[in-house]
Amino acid sequence: MSTPTGSPFDAAYSPAFGAAAPVYPDRDTLEQKLAVYVDVRLEASSADAEYVGDCTDEAIQWLTDTIGTATNVPVTAYQRAFLEVGAQLFRRRRTWSNIDPMEAPAVPPVRSNPYTAAYPILAPYIGPVMA
Repeated sequence: MSTPTGSPFDAAYSPAFGAAAPVYPDRDTLEQKLAVYVDVRLEASSADAEYVGDCTDEAIQWLTDTIGTATNVPVTAYQRAFLEVGAQLFRRRRTWSNIDPMEAPAVPPVRSNPYTAAYPILAPYIGPVMA
């Protein structure tokens, strides 16, 4: 029996048992989607545009590590999880708690985990996640 190795981002990736692995969008496509989601223009040479790229890389790495060799994560679930993680990472730069300062409660909350929103999206496909 063969077992899957690598990740769906590797060109030579082959899932086990002959199942067709989903083909996730490439990095540039994901970066564009994240920029739209957080309202940043990538054409502008700004710190925000550069930071969207950093958040894209970190979100993709987290998803690759979290999904592992699972071949049943649909593209739509992957993209939604990517946007949630990427947006949370992006917002952390401006607010320590991911809460807009104008909407902040009287007592600041504990800094939130940027990956929390993605866990329920991926859970039906990858099972429980150990932190």
